[in-house]
Amino acid sequence: MKAFMLAGVSSGIGKTTISMALMSAFNNVSPFKVGPDYIDPGFHEFITGNKSYNLDIFMMGEQGVKYSFYKHHKNISIVEGVMGLYDGIDNSLDNNSSAHIARFLGIPVILVLDGIGKSTSIAAQVLGYKMLDPRVNIAGVIINKVSSAKTYAILKEAIENYTGVKCLGFIEKNDKLNISSRHLGLLQANEVEDLREKLSILRNLVLENIDLKEIEKALKNINLDMQGDKFYLNDIDVSTKIREKRINKNVSKVASIKIVRDNLVNLQRKISNNKNVILDGRDIGTVVFPNAKVKIFLVATAEERARRRYNEFLEKKVEITYDEVLKSLKERDYIDSTRKESPLKKADDAIELDTTNLTIEDVINFIAKEIEKNIN
Repeated sequence: MKAFMLAGVSSGIGKTTISMALMSAFNNVSPFKVGPDYIDPGFHEFITGNKSYNLDIFMMGEQGVKYSFYKHHKNISIVEGVMGLYDGIDNSLDNNSSAHIARFLGIPVILVLDGIGKSTSIAAQVLGYKMLDPRVNIAGVIINKVSSAKTYAILKEAIENYTGVKCLGFIEKNDKLNISSRHLGLLQANEVEDLREKLSILRNLVLENIDLKEIEKALKNINLDMQGDKFYLNDIDVSTKIREKRINKNVSKVASIKIVRDNLVNLQRKISNNKNVILDGRDIGTVVFPNAKVKIFLVATAEERARRRYNEFLEKKVEITYDEVLKSLKERDYIDSTRKESPLKKADDAIELDTTNLTIEDVINFIAKEIEKNIN
């Protein structure tokens, strides 16, 4: 998935201006805005032709933000931050700030700051933002309101030498790019008479002075891999985490989103390429690997399946009741079997096995015999 956040060191630094510039430079952008702001999304929609969605942890919760973000992603997602990168409801680092959202979405941040009245000191500013929370991936900076290319070269050298953060480009100071304000805030997109002229100027400045190829390199990519019975996400072992209660609760909602399913199918096929693998999943035999040599469709009563999952939770000391597990399982069955994208169903050539009254050893022996018959 290609996505990044454009965040500033403060309000009024030029986030919206540069967001508009970058949104006009990429194709089929999915725009987002951190917080409940309704003015900036209007500019996003004007430029991209796509609806801009708010990402607000306070109103939506982390799971709500994730759901909206993945559901509305198209070719490339650009998230415009709010205020300064770390500014939120309090001084903690889990404070509903732009940094907080970028961190749990796992997307890189491009930091916007201005070049007015600075030289080497600009490196200290960038370094502070980089060090405050190392979990936030500041992948690059764009410097706004730069007087000349010569000045940018000085600022770029300082930042890259002292911080290790890549400078991605700059926007020259240009009074024609200012969007007028009024006593209750910024004008809305449809109230700016020369907005198209401003966008034309912005686009030209981006193409001249910002390295779009470097930005694309910084975009977040998801890498999945299997090694033995371990499952890795971006080289981190998540074998245990994917069985957590919060994942089990939300997996079907996320799995029903087309862009998520399409990406995961491709990833599953990629990590299984040229390997002998045994995979389980609700659409493994119908969608992911429709040509698999052996397909076993396991069934059991909802009560028996809930009992097994409940015992797993008990072993891991997860606080949950049997009734909660059973309810969640039935809800997931309904969502998965009725969803439009890759619904849960038995493949025509699959062998059905009811495991309700069978032991693990019984099931393994049955599957092993089917593999021997069809593979060897």
